[in-house]
Amino acid sequence: MSPSYVRHFALHDAPFGKDLDDHALWLPPSKVCLRDAIVEALAARESVMLVGEPGVGKTCLLRALRSTLPQEGFRLTYCHNATLGRRDFYRQLCTALGLAPSATAADASVASPRSLVARS
Repeated sequence: MSPSYVRHFALHDAPFGKDLDDHALWLPPSKVCLRDAIVEALAARESVMLVGEPGVGKTCLLRALRSTLPQEGFRLTYCHNATLGRRDFYRQLCTALGLAPSATAADASVASPRSLVARS
C-alpha cells in the first residue's frame, strides 16, 4: 500500500526513500556545484573527504556522484560506522579494495565485510 500523499498528489511512486534510483534524485543547485567540484577533483586524482552533520545530504550527494562517475576506474565504498577507530577504518578500507590487511599478532582480527558496501 502506498502512502496517502502518493494518492493525494497523484504521484506514480513514493518520491522519498532509499530505494529511489540514483538517476531520479533531485539535487538543489548548491549540491550540483558541489558534485561537479568533486568530479573535477577526482578527475585530477585529488583526495576528497565529505563530512557534515546528519541530514545535510551527504548520502544523497554521493548517490548523485555515483550516477555521474564512469563505472570503470572508480569504486565507491560506503562505511556506515562513523565511530570506527583509525585501525578498524583502514581494515575496512583494505577489505573493500580486496586487499589483505596486515596486523600484528595481538591485533589480527579483521573487520567484518558485512559492515561495508563496495560498489565497483
